[in-house]
Amino acid sequence: MFPWREFGAMALRSFGEALSYPPALLPLVLMAMLVVWQDARLAAAETRWAGRVAPGFWLRIGYSVAYGLVGGVFATAILSLLGVDLAQAGVIYMLPLALAFILIDPRLACFAYAGGIVSLSVLLLGWPHGVSVPSLMALVGVLHLTESGLIWLGGAQTAVPVFVGTRDGQVVGGYSMTQFWLVPLAVIMGLQLAGGAGPDSVNMPAWWPVVHPLPGVNLDNLVYVLFPTAAAIGYGDVAVSALPRTQARRTGGHLFLYSAVLVAMAVLSQWWQPLQWIVALFGPFGHEVLARFGMGANRGGYLWPALTDGVRILGLDPASAMAAAGVRPLDVITAVNDMPVHNQLELYHYLVGLSPLGRLRLSVHRGGEDLYVHVEGPFYGPEWGFVPGPEPGDPPMVVLRTPPGTLGHVLRRWRERLGRPDGREV
Repeated sequence: MFPWREFGAMALRSFGEALSYPPALLPLVLMAMLVVWQDARLAAAETRWAGRVAPGFWLRIGYSVAYGLVGGVFATAILSLLGVDLAQAGVIYMLPLALAFILIDPRLACFAYAGGIVSLSVLLLGWPHGVSVPSLMALVGVLHLTESGLIWLGGAQTAVPVFVGTRDGQVVGGYSMTQFWLVPLAVIMGLQLAGGAGPDSVNMPAWWPVVHPLPGVNLDNLVYVLFPTAAAIGYGDVAVSALPRTQARRTGGHLFLYSAVLVAMAVLSQWWQPLQWIVALFGPFGHEVLARFGMGANRGGYLWPALTDGVRILGLDPASAMAAAGVRPLDVITAVNDMPVHNQLELYHYLVGLSPLGRLRLSVHRGGEDLYVHVEGPFYGPEWGFVPGPEPGDPPMVVLRTPPGTLGHVLRRWRERLGRPDGREV
């Protein structure tokens, strides 16, 4: 049986000891700075568009920390159970490759692509030395497994209403879901120590580690230690054909299946070497298929098309007078005090004429039925605490496009950087 209690105590000690040695906390500090910068940038941009409807900076930070801690515990547990050795997982080679991909396309800055390239290099050239393909691809799989859980649990927590330009030229209502999580975790590193393990060591079961060290390693002097580090995991999606929670759980479920297959193949490839070639190719190409499958889910069947009569409430501030009265997101306002509302201009004309402590009766169409909602002030400022849905002629904020193939996209971006654009639109 795996010694979970002893292992958990050791993981907590490793983070505690890192506090007395600042360089050990450098990865955590750098990842935290990245997440804070991204959240600040997103919060500022979304507030300019959606006002009080958009989640603020501190709310984003709270979600990032809370869900990131859950993801860190999960990732640490799975990596420890498998016994994935960070020293043999080739992170030192994957990380600069992933950072280089950011210059081409941020979408490619993922360990699935960098891990596949490093694995193929090991299999084809025997370089870099000391890198285990099963360990490397198991690490990639566990990180994506963690990402799938974070998306399923919290991918829709910070959804913001937007106007979306579709591939067929329409402008429809939708929700932009962008979230970053700071995931602190403790990873295993194998060290050659002549004196063996110390008195505080934990005796592991005979079947451990599941992911074996490379052949030729001196097992008599091999000691595993826990090393505290961190990962920044991001999620970006646009929901136009499903509610944000449904979209996030669908995406998380698909990513979970991909990750589980990747981890299983990585472990099994230890006993059948040709499977290492398959898992090295499945990592990047499976991820690409998954990304394109997700893009295709937003084709047609739009839930919130532009209205020609009435005003749809696409986003609503929970603290607003309308929310307190019972107005819900996706309601369609058809009249104010029995005066018909055909568009946003008419709605704002009626609202501006009210006193801050006024009252109004909204005629609302919700889920196939018509009802009245009585709203009482106070009303604050010109924002009114809601974001209306699009009308014909409104410009999009986000445009859905199908990108070219990964290889063609890489070549095109490099041609542009060299001053030879090919003139194709992405």
